[in-house]
Amino acid sequence: MSKDLDYLAKNFVYKRDGKLDNWQIMPLDKLEGDCDDYAVTALYLACDKSLVKFWWSILTFQAIFWHTLSPKGNGHLVLYYKNRYIDNWQKTWVTKDTLTYKGYVFKFPWIFPFCGIKMLIGVLVRRKNGA
Repeated sequence: MSKDLDYLAKNFVYKRDGKLDNWQIMPLDKLEGDCDDYAVTALYLACDKSLVKFWWSILTFQAIFWHTLSPKGNGHLVLYYKNRYIDNWQKTWVTKDTLTYKGYVFKFPWIFPFCGIKMLIGVLVRRKNGA
């Protein structure tokens, strides 16, 4: 795991979204968010903090955000990147077999247009809240 991903894993604090679900790349000095924010931030860090690499990996399907059901049956987001998976519960790269063994159910991938919309909503929510 890279130094930045290790830092994310150690310092992440879960915080539920407000009324409107949105995705954001969390600033490293305030790692508060939900599973979506963890997955998006993990990809950004895996892409060397480059938005160009981040979006390119999504556009070329090197990275896929998977909507899953958690072992308890709740909606959850998991990042797939370079044949590995990571989320805010595992906090390290694992295989799909590991996640399915633990009870994750893979439902559908969020593809580019929807990722962009979720992130745009995140920008608008932060602006509205003065962040």
